[in-house]
Amino acid sequence: MKSTKYIRPLEAKEYSQLPWETTENWLYTTIMKRRYTYFDIAGTKIREIEVGENWDGVLTFDKYNKLYVLLQSLEKKDSQENVLLTRQLRIYDIQSNTLLEQSSVVETKGNSKELIGEVMDKIEADGQENIYCLKASGEIEILDKKLKNIDMLQGRQCFDIELYEEDNILILGYGSNSEAYIEKISGKTQKSIWKKIYKQTDMPESIYYNPKSKALYCLTSQDIACLNDGGSIKGNIAGREQLGYLDNIFLFIVDEEENIYVQGRSNNTQKILKLTRTKNNEEDINNKKEIVVYSYYPFDSHASKNISNIIKKFEKRCPNISVRFIVHEELYDAENLSNLPYIQLLNTELLAGKGTGYYMWLLSCQRIYR
Repeated sequence: MKSTKYIRPLEAKEYSQLPWETTENWLYTTIMKRRYTYFDIAGTKIREIEVGENWDGVLTFDKYNKLYVLLQSLEKKDSQENVLLTRQLRIYDIQSNTLLEQSSVVETKGNSKELIGEVMDKIEADGQENIYCLKASGEIEILDKKLKNIDMLQGRQCFDIELYEEDNILILGYGSNSEAYIEKISGKTQKSIWKKIYKQTDMPESIYYNPKSKALYCLTSQDIACLNDGGSIKGNIAGREQLGYLDNIFLFIVDEEENIYVQGRSNNTQKILKLTRTKNNEEDINNKKEIVVYSYYPFDSHASKNISNIIKKFEKRCPNISVRFIVHEELYDAENLSNLPYIQLLNTELLAGKGTGYYMWLLSCQRIYR
């Protein structure tokens, strides 16, 4: 996949325990020490609101910039495995610091193994005040403002959700064969509109939709990519190596100018890294060289992951060179247990003077032939 834009780290600002969301003004907020804390884009604390209880929680904004806060508490009740899961929804006007609505406190008692899966990892609020909740179990439950169940999205193991255009929902999930997919689901009927399945090398880890620019992005093991409405990759806007010292990335956002904000962990500290496009990006793109590498080994996904890790280290040491890694798993002839289609592809492209600059036959990931 050829890089379409070039960006570089402009600033890295360090925060403590800062999972964030964004409004139209790119305002960040989090729950810290029993209070809501608001930060502007420079990381400056703007205001705080007392929570009043020892809550954990997840946050989101609707399209009217109302802040939805789903507070949660999971407490052990006795020496057995019984726990109490407590929830409350609060909706705020962030401009006036006004509490607009709040639900009653909802309590659920049960076994700890079962209720841990009921904890909400992420929420999205649509224009009809429906709340899409991604559970730790991977299920998606739809709640109203009183935290009453409206529906469940059945038969999906989900890892991320995003509110999409016209109150539709995007989910990032993994199928029975461990393939990753992004699926667009109707917010009215909860039926699938389209579904895009990805190869091992392009598997998304998380997704983000910018409602202003109407642009969809995904984070993969190699880069941050821009997607079209059907989920196909149009091009990458940043390589994973440009995210620098972040060991573990939790989430990312992309603004209308395709500046990128990434939250991750480095040396046990949570940080936000901002990357912005350079003014001379066109010149950088033209001067950047690309190496295309083909591989074939359909039986071991770890082989492809190992090569991807090698590529990331290479690109970090050689920033003027990008590597496009293509695994031709689809050319395996399962009926005859043969890799002949792959060999025929190589022969055809080599004789035509086209194709890859390098090709690999993976034998324990140790041999690379040119």
